[in-house]
Amino acid sequence: MENDTITRTVEVNYDLTPQEALDGLKVRQQIDKSAVASMPANSTGVKTVTVEFFQLNFPVENNDSLANQYASRNLVPDPYAQVAVNTADPAFRDKYHNSTHWKNKNGDWCQMSTYYGGSQCNIVNVYCHDNGFDPGTWFGGVHKQKQNT
Repeated sequence: MENDTITRTVEVNYDLTPQEALDGLKVRQQIDKSAVASMPANSTGVKTVTVEFFQLNFPVENNDSLANQYASRNLVPDPYAQVAVNTADPAFRDKYHNSTHWKNKNGDWCQMSTYYGGSQCNIVNVYCHDNGFDPGTWFGGVHKQKQNT
């Protein structure tokens, strides 16, 4: 699966609110405010982390199967780190539709996805549901042992 992996190292400010982190993207937002508020920060302060993006060769049926894919790679979702990659490198965001997920306090799956719709129509979606993911999506996470360094 090495060919299906992209890594980016980025500085992440975990002290931002989830909305402040998303606002840094400077793109159109289609969001559920409660989903945004539930976006977890895996650390505190400003950290340099490496985010690994992976792509699957088949559609992901639901968030539980995606969670298994993260675990098999020893990765955990880190929405803040993923937002930081997309903020620091808009060309990455434009080229690679990318997504991540997490569970809110009620145990519902929430998702964040970036899209490039052409003509400078960049979008970030944040919402809660378990409807699967689009083929071709890149999923981002950080290695468990590197999460809080």
